Order: sequence, then structure tokens, then C-alpha cells
Amino acid sequence: MRSPHRCVAAGAGAVLIALVATAPAGAAKEPVVTAAVQVTPDPSYVRAHSSPQIARNPKNGELVIVDGNPRGSRRCEVSISRDDGRTWSPGGSPMDERFSDCTLYGEFGPYASLAFSSDGTLVVSFIGSEILPLLRDDVPRHVFLARSADGGRTFATTRAYEAPDGNKDRALNKAPTLALDPSDPKRVYIGWGMGVFANSKEKRRSMVVASGRRRRQFRRGCGCQRRPRWHLSDPGGRP
Repeated sequence: MRSPHRCVAAGAGAVLIALVATAPAGAAKEPVVTAAVQVTPDPSYVRAHSSPQIARNPKNGELVIVDGNPRGSRRCEVSISRDDGRTWSPGGSPMDERFSDCTLYGEFGPYASLAFSSDGTLVVSFIGSEILPLLRDDVPRHVFLARSADGGRTFATTRAYEAPDGNKDRALNKAPTLALDPSDPKRVYIGWGMGVFANSKEKRRSMVVASGRRRRQFRRGCGCQRRPRWHLSDPGGRP
């Protein structure tokens, strides 16, 4: 019996997934890629769903995708498949409704990242800001973490980093990634890019926040945020 593997891509403004059927052991046949399936139900010709990230639930095998919708809702949206990627349905929203713009200035890197812990908890990291009529480099772009105990159907969202208003060196954040501690799924690490290139004092740099009880430090220094549950570090040595 063939076991399917999954490939995911964003093409022509739609999130697509293809199944790769692998031949059983000892067979001479090569793997075959099936026809692509559109994940999002958006019928618009100008849709621009982008940068999909995919994860598999270790408890029940469900697939979850999070992607950005920069030309539509500007939110990061979740989709769920219960049949190994053949059909998809919308999941719950991880967004903070006040800061629902997930795609502003997201010209590189993912809009959001996701992972499952060993106990089946889904975690999603993303950047969010208010939807404003004007674009500027110092719009506060906050870092969020959303947790779901039901595979992406409902979320509890917290703000992991609060960006200051009017400070382009620390307000413009993008391209979030995340990692889970394999020995303790409650410990989450979120990385992202902070700052701008032009007319700035500090230029762009990589930042990390870590959840947990202990203060985390990197080789060249650490700066800590006000919230006691999150610790902000700059691997480049800037507080």
C-alpha cells in the first residue's frame, strides 16, 4: 500500500498542496505526484494567499496550514485537513482582533510559523498590527503566540513582544519563526527580524523571545521585556 507524502506551495495567489504517493518497499515504480488541491476556498482571481507553513498533528495525523492573505483580509489564516491533504476546511483564527493586520511589510520570510508539541498542542507565531490607512516604518508590529488544544479550531492568543510606537528601530518586526523545547512543550522560542535599513540607528537584526521561568541569555548579551513570562534576547549583543 502506498503511503502519501505532502508538498505545499503558494502558486498564482492560491495555497496548493500536492500528494506524493510512494511505492511500497521492493517495488520499481517511482513516486507519483498527484494533482494539486487548493487549500483556501477563496474564489477571487486576485487572491494572493502567500507563504504557507504546514505541520502534522502527532496525535491524530491531521494537517494544518497557516498562510497570509495580504490582498484580502490581511490576516493570517488557518486551514485543516482530516484526510491527509485531499480536502481542507477553515480553522479558527489565531489573530488578536485589535491587531489583525498580519501581512504589513511582510516582503520576506513567513507571515506566520506553526508547530505541534508532542502532546498535540498547536502553537502559531505571527506578527500583528492595527489596520491603518497609511503605511509607515514605525507602525508598531507586535509579536504574538497563539495556542490551540483542539488542532487549530480555537486559539488562545498572547502578545510575546509589545512593539513601541514611533520607533522604527524596534517597531517594525517581520518574518516570525518558532521552535519548541522537545523536553518541555511549554517552552516556546520565537525568532524574527527587527528594524529597517534606511534612516535608522540600529539597522536590521535578529531577535528571539523565550517563554519559561528562567531568564535566557545569548552569548553577546540579553535584554529583557517587561512581561515576566517572556524573555527578549538579541543574539547580536544589543539590549
